[in-house]
Amino acid sequence: MTLFVAVAAGLLVGAGTVAAVWGIRPPLAPLDQRVEAVLSGRYAAHRSGPWRRWRDKLVARTPTAVLPDLALLGRTPAEFVTGRLAWAAGGLVAVVLLAGLLGVPLQMLPLFAAAGTVAGWYLGLHELRDAAAKRRRTMALAIAAWTQMAAMMIRAGLGVEQAMRQAATAGTHWTFRMLHSSLVRAVEDRRPTWHTLAALGDETDVSELRQLAAELRLIDTVGGSPTEALLTRAQTLREQELADQLAAIKAAEVKQAVPLALLGICLTAFVVYPAVQSFLSP
Repeated sequence: MTLFVAVAAGLLVGAGTVAAVWGIRPPLAPLDQRVEAVLSGRYAAHRSGPWRRWRDKLVARTPTAVLPDLALLGRTPAEFVTGRLAWAAGGLVAVVLLAGLLGVPLQMLPLFAAAGTVAGWYLGLHELRDAAAKRRRTMALAIAAWTQMAAMMIRAGLGVEQAMRQAATAGTHWTFRMLHSSLVRAVEDRRPTWHTLAALGDETDVSELRQLAAELRLIDTVGGSPTEALLTRAQTLREQELADQLAAIKAAEVKQAVPLALLGICLTAFVVYPAVQSFLSP
């Protein structure tokens, strides 16, 4: 029975892998056929096979809630769907192998395979949201450093927009590159800096960018000191990060308290029980 389950699991894994690879990377047509299809305007129809059309349907159904996460991570919806399919295939393989090792009855194997596939599919979404949350925290710290450098440059005599562009070139991290490209786009489009920052904040769902854009817009329309506004924003972001770290530490302490309490109870019972038993025994 174990050998039969192992063979069935191998067939399922092999078929699933071949189907995933065939759907994501369909075989290329010969070069002469591809050139002819391009010249005749039939290249898109020539490329699209059934598996690719199925993947395109999944891409079209990408939830709008994950689009800011994809923009922040620099991924496309097609890459997101491909990653989720890979997670689903991994869940299928892991569950089928585990079921084979545990000797699960053959009639229950499809149920376990379906559960592993669904779990892997949703784990792909969880991985995306977790990575995006980490990037948003990194972006908040980068904005704090960027605004403080820009404030120092404004005090040195540079204009507000020029100082913000110069401060964005001070680092080579992806956060500074994203900020710099946004500021360059503002110059090319002849739009205020706050307008482009607000658009970037909406695109990536970074609230710190939207708040900074609102402050710069208020200064641009009503007036005020951009230096003080930028320094205040940098200080606020640093204090918020410190508060988040302290909250995370307290949450970790609370989580550790229960296992430590259980360990203490078990240790006490291990020490006290022999003494009590020897005392009560005749």
